[in-house]
Amino acid sequence: MAKNKHYPVSAMRWLLPAFLLLTVCLYGCEQGWSFVVLGDAGIGEPEVRDHVILRQVLTDANRSGAELAFLTGDLVYGREILRAGTAAQYRQAGDLLSILRLPIHGVPGNHDLEGPGGGEGFEALFGRTPWVFEHRGWIFVGLSTEMPGANGFITGEQEAWLENQVQQPGRRGRTVVFTHRPVWPTSTFSRHYHSLPQPALHQTLARAGVRAVFSGHEHHFHQEVRDGVLYVVTGGAGSGLLEGGCFHYVLVKVKGDTLVQQAVRVEP
Repeated sequence: MAKNKHYPVSAMRWLLPAFLLLTVCLYGCEQGWSFVVLGDAGIGEPEVRDHVILRQVLTDANRSGAELAFLTGDLVYGREILRAGTAAQYRQAGDLLSILRLPIHGVPGNHDLEGPGGGEGFEALFGRTPWVFEHRGWIFVGLSTEMPGANGFITGEQEAWLENQVQQPGRRGRTVVFTHRPVWPTSTFSRHYHSLPQPALHQTLARAGVRAVFSGHEHHFHQEVRDGVLYVVTGGAGSGLLEGGCFHYVLVKVKGDTLVQQAVRVEP
């Protein structure tokens, strides 16, 4: 018969605390991580020279330790008459994005699709929208506010697809959505709304417990919380700014169920 082992009292004094500490760290100390969000770079915009701001944003993203990057649209200026002009903008966009050393996911803006061949150029870089994927237990959803016949709105098949995605089990409180046009536009764009509010979309997001929505379109930074949903507008990656705006991107830190965002100013 095997004899019972007896540990010295001095050993027991540290074995139990060490075991408890290990248990807490394994189950309660989820390692934090981060992602960056940028919008409205305006590659090809006549007033934008050398894209100094976008280059700095992408360089900062590499240094930030972030694991993912997201674009809220208007990567290029568009508005070209010939397909060759649009293609040239997207070639330049691809060259600039090669600076980035982390995966980037994007949703199209109105400028991205305006020139002939704009849709094809955007899809070549980012694939089709809408999209959804999971990372570290969080769900990321990309929507297009630029669907033909429904510019500025999430309707029809895309609306039904969105409802199905955000209502799936286990996604409440850990879903982040990206659009180009804001769900709640601000009134600072030339003293009038540049796009219309979408209260029905907000109700869908709020009922499903979506944590945050990041958008672009308006060339400044704005944030607000409505019914528990954080709405962030980030349009400062290079295009001409609104009055009072600044060049910036958003660094989002995630730990467990906590999400904390910070606008990071970029100097020209």
